[in-house]
Amino acid sequence: MVRREGGRLSAREVCTFVREFYSLDAAAAEPVARATNEVWQVRGIFGAFAFKRFPLSARRAALREPGLTAHLRSMGIPTAIFTTANDGSFVIDAQGQPAHLQTYVDGVTVKQNRAPPWLLVASAEMLGRICTALAGVRGLPDGFPATWFALDVRRKTLEYDALIIAASRNRRLTAAQRREVTDDLVFKRSAVAEIATIKLAARMFTRGATHGDYSVRQVLLNGQQIAAVVDWSSACRQPYMWDVLRSYSYADPACADGHLDIEGARRYVGAFMNFVSLTRRDLAAGPDLYYAQLLRSTYGYRQVLLEGSTSAELLRFAHWRTRLCRWMQKNRAEVSEALRELAPART
Repeated sequence: MVRREGGRLSAREVCTFVREFYSLDAAAAEPVARATNEVWQVRGIFGAFAFKRFPLSARRAALREPGLTAHLRSMGIPTAIFTTANDGSFVIDAQGQPAHLQTYVDGVTVKQNRAPPWLLVASAEMLGRICTALAGVRGLPDGFPATWFALDVRRKTLEYDALIIAASRNRRLTAAQRREVTDDLVFKRSAVAEIATIKLAARMFTRGATHGDYSVRQVLLNGQQIAAVVDWSSACRQPYMWDVLRSYSYADPACADGHLDIEGARRYVGAFMNFVSLTRRDLAAGPDLYYAQLLRSTYGYRQVLLEGSTSAELLRFAHWRTRLCRWMQKNRAEVSEALRELAPART
C-alpha cells in the first residue's frame, strides 16, 4: 500500500519498521506529544528509542542530522545518539518518507513562556555553546539567503489577501475566531509595505551555523540540568541575532502576552554573548530583523485556513506572534537602544 504523504503511521506500523529495519524488539510505540514532526517513542527489551519520520522534501536534512549530532556530542553538546539500520544507513524509507531512529532521551520540556529564571540563563548559554561548536561545520543551508532580503511587497500583499478571503469562508472557525484571524491578517497586510522602508541586508549581520529552530521546546531537562538538545533537522547558517531574540521571546514568562521584556532580552542576549561575539550593528538591527520575519510569516494561519489543520494550539501560537508583531512595530527602537549597550567598547 502506498500512503499519501502526510498521513501518519500507526503504532503497529512503527513497531514493524523498527523490527524489520533495525532488528530491535519493539513491544509498543506511542506518539511524542511535544514533537512538531511525526515522532514516536518505541519501547522494547533493548530500551527506548525515538522514531522520527520526515516529509519527503526534508530528506537532505534527515541525512545530515546523524553526522551533525555526532559532531556536537564530540564538542560537549548533549544530544541523542542515532542508530544505524541493518544495511548500515541512518535513514530508511518509511511508507515513502525518510525516517531514522535515535536513542530516546528521558527528560521533560517546559511549555512556551514557562522557563524558570535558571533556564533562561542556561538556554541562552547553551545556544551560544551550540553556535561555537558548529563554527567549523560546512555544507549547511542558508536560513536567510540574500533573496529573503529582496521582498516582493505586491506578492506578499496578495498572499495576505488570499488568506483574508479564506478566513471569511472558513466555517470550521467560530464567528469570533474568524474576526480575530481577519484582524490579525489585515494588520499584517497593512504593515507589509513598512518592511520595504526598513534597511536590512544579509551583510549587516554576523551569521554562522546554528540550530535553526532553537527554543525551550527543543531542550530536554533533567532537574535543573539540560539533558539534551533535540531536533537538528533545521540546522543552518543564519544571523545569530534572529536565533537569540526568537528563542528569548519563546522562553521568558514575561513575554507570554506578546511583548518583549526589554531588560529580560538584554540579560538573555548578554548570556549568549559569553560565547559568541556580536557587533554593535547586530544588536541595533536585530529587532528589525525579527520584526520583519514575524510580519512576513503566515505560519499558523496558512495551516488552519489553507491546509485544513484544526489545531487550536497552532492558532493560539499564530495570534501570539501577531501580538508580538504589533508590540514590536511600536517598541523595537527601544529594544535596539537597550541591546546596543551590550556592544563592546570601541578601542
